[in-house]
Amino acid sequence: MNKNFRKFCLFVLVILVASCSVVREHVHKSKILKSNPEPEVFATHIEDSTEKTFCQHTKTALNCVKIVEVHDGDTLFIDLPEAPPPFAERMPVRLAGIDAPELNSKNVCEKNKAQQAKQLTEALIGAAERIDIVNVKRDKHFRIDGEVLVDGKSVGEKLLKAKLAYPYSGGGQKASIDWCNY
Repeated sequence: MNKNFRKFCLFVLVILVASCSVVREHVHKSKILKSNPEPEVFATHIEDSTEKTFCQHTKTALNCVKIVEVHDGDTLFIDLPEAPPPFAERMPVRLAGIDAPELNSKNVCEKNKAQQAKQLTEALIGAAERIDIVNVKRDKHFRIDGEVLVDGKSVGEKLLKAKLAYPYSGGGQKASIDWCNY
């Protein structure tokens, strides 16, 4: 019995030590969160060429995101390493306020415009030093819906100016666009 009691005490001691380190980490994070003026959801660190930059995510903005794939002109996938699974990897993002032509269209003009829209989006993302997603909300398909900014400039606006997308509010039926003459 004496031996079992020692094992039990050792077990309790290990649990207490582990609990203290978790509490200490939580208190440290709480101090950081309380010093921030906006409510923080989670944060990520990125490396600049000269220094580390701290990018805070809020309820309405994802800052300094990493785009892992450009699916088409108006849909991207991002990684959010600090988010809990299943939200950390390949989270779909839809560019708010626009609709781009579809890559899987049977219409040759629409398909060509869709490829151009994807290429422009890839070029903008590839050349960006910083990518933020602002005015974030969830759409009906559980994707992130927001305005994607590359170095402070809207990807959606660039697609609209290039006539590779049209304004779209997300409600109701999509407009029937003649991509050959748009």
